[in-house]
Amino acid sequence: MKSIFLSLLFSCCVLFSFSQKIIEGESNTTSLRIPVGVTPSSATASLRIDFSTPAEGFVSTSKKLSSLKGRVQGISAGTVLTLGIKKNNYGISSKKELVAPDKESFTFEDIILSEGKNLLEVYAYESLTPSRILVSKSITVTYQASGIDNAKYYALLVACQDYDDKSIPKLNNPIKETETFAKVLREKYGFEVEVLKNITRSDFGGKLLEYKSKLGADDNLLLFFAGHGISRNSNSYWQFKDAKNGNIYSGCFSAGELTSELQQYKSKHILVMSDACFSGNFCARAGEANNSNFTLTDEFVERKYSLRSHNFMTSSSLETSPDQSEFTRSFVAYLLSNTNKYVWPEQIYFTIINTIQSTNPLYCTFAGDEGGGFFFRRK
Repeated sequence: MKSIFLSLLFSCCVLFSFSQKIIEGESNTTSLRIPVGVTPSSATASLRIDFSTPAEGFVSTSKKLSSLKGRVQGISAGTVLTLGIKKNNYGISSKKELVAPDKESFTFEDIILSEGKNLLEVYAYESLTPSRILVSKSITVTYQASGIDNAKYYALLVACQDYDDKSIPKLNNPIKETETFAKVLREKYGFEVEVLKNITRSDFGGKLLEYKSKLGADDNLLLFFAGHGISRNSNSYWQFKDAKNGNIYSGCFSAGELTSELQQYKSKHILVMSDACFSGNFCARAGEANNSNFTLTDEFVERKYSLRSHNFMTSSSLETSPDQSEFTRSFVAYLLSNTNKYVWPEQIYFTIINTIQSTNPLYCTFAGDEGGGFFFRRK
């Protein structure tokens, strides 16, 4: 009698262990769970969970929110099943009831994914017996934040309005306008901002070298200059504090020099903005007319951001720019009013050129560009 009792006890333990088995691993699996003491009916034995979204197989995504859609096959008519969902073996969502044959499909929305691999498991049980899980299926979804979500943004803003050579007219607004720009970039778009005021050409050259060693491939750089500019021999020049009037060899930095320096940066995404007179030679040609009234999808941003982008945007072509800049004021106003997560400078450009009357702004690429995109990312 004792041996019979031990044999029955061992059999029950084995059955109980089988019924309590949790799905593990990284592949899609379906498990049929038969509670102890329950004889599987043909209807129960045919239960199966199929996923439609995400599709079968391993899934990777750059979206933090995911959904899981599918269907429970083989529910006998009139049976009420309740579905639950777990992430990495923890319940994460409210239950859903299915009643065959009217309702056999299910959708779990807004599943918050963790960085890396997420084991999502959908399980079903009869509503009156929640401890009896009849069938379950799991899928592994790997979440990896897109590059732009992890990227760092740097802004080097230079404003020159007081010059050693008094024959170069003093300006009144570059520093004030640049500080306003810096505030918006820092507070609304999360830039690490450095503002340089009334610096020399040597100061600027040294700062370019500093940023060259500082920035990595995934970093974004916005370089902005507000001050006097001149044009000589099909080249545009920024004039710094130590510039000499009419002398391009003293206190000036040319478009050609700047392009050559920036090509050596590891950073994939660089936007240069020039709010100075005669800046047209920064651009070999202006951007083509485009539609500025469209919403950037996550897919578009990810695709463009994966490619290198080197862009110039200038406040003028080959004409003078006013001390009080329509260009900078319009650009900053657009950033302030924006409510979208991402803003493409091309959108801003093709919007503000219709409002600026005093100058002819230009937008273009420079050497090293691969057709990618620099995007302002709202906090």
